[in-house]
Amino acid sequence: MRPQKTILDPEDSDYLTTNARWSILKWEPMADSGEVLNVGAILELDSNVSGHVLIRQDVLRCMYGAAADSAFRLINYALNTATELAKIEGLDFASRHPAIGNCRFGVVNATSADDAQDAIRQIISECCSLGVLSSEPDEEADTEPSEDRDVQRQWTTKIRNVIQVERPDLIRYFGGQAMIVDHGEPVKFGFLTPQFAAHFGLLKPNEQRRGMKDARSKMWELALAKERNPSLATALVLGAPRPDDILLTDRTLAQIQTNLRELLSEAQQRDLALMPVHSEHEGAEAIINFA
Repeated sequence: MRPQKTILDPEDSDYLTTNARWSILKWEPMADSGEVLNVGAILELDSNVSGHVLIRQDVLRCMYGAAADSAFRLINYALNTATELAKIEGLDFASRHPAIGNCRFGVVNATSADDAQDAIRQIISECCSLGVLSSEPDEEADTEPSEDRDVQRQWTTKIRNVIQVERPDLIRYFGGQAMIVDHGEPVKFGFLTPQFAAHFGLLKPNEQRRGMKDARSKMWELALAKERNPSLATALVLGAPRPDDILLTDRTLAQIQTNLRELLSEAQQRDLALMPVHSEHEGAEAIINFA
């Protein structure tokens, strides 16, 4: 079997380690009107095929009133029919199936996902504004307190939301995975393209020791990625208070600046970029400029 390629193989043009493929279900409320809503998706994750209705039923009721129930039944029927076909003939075959009622499928896309929930979240973020975003899966549940995970996840999500508006073509690179050690497990990065890898971190005033530990861990992963592919640009986008934040004491602000200087020195030694930012808009701008 031909080995799976990763983004960190510098001589390889197939840059993403992908384990998921999907095709969006497009519904035309009025035949031949040109109006199309993305309402569902067939997902193929690690060879397992499943169908998912993405549009919210309450949204359909608000839009179409009493006709919403029959529309929802049609969407379910089209999705279930195509999903069963995909299980037998494959996703590519099912995506080319003739329209079922006013429903048809789009092209097959590929991505990298931790699980089905992660894949569906990506699909909704990219092309289904009327969909339901499931809650994010917990990461590093054994080592990171729940509240801190929530804050870190919220920080990444805020940056992602800004980029969703300004550069929606970059959304698929969030949460990309790659091998950084031979025969090891794939590592999930905050953002990963063929030329650029980034992690997101936070240096909170009241938890600076924890923030420093997390930043160093993420810089280590970025350093290993760069060691594997020297042409890869790497950066830690680190959310931190402004140096003149009036809500913090001078002592706290001084300690934050000391810690930032330490991290900057360590990043320079590893040929990484440390990018302190003070808002999700600055974080998004940093990613867009690199990407």
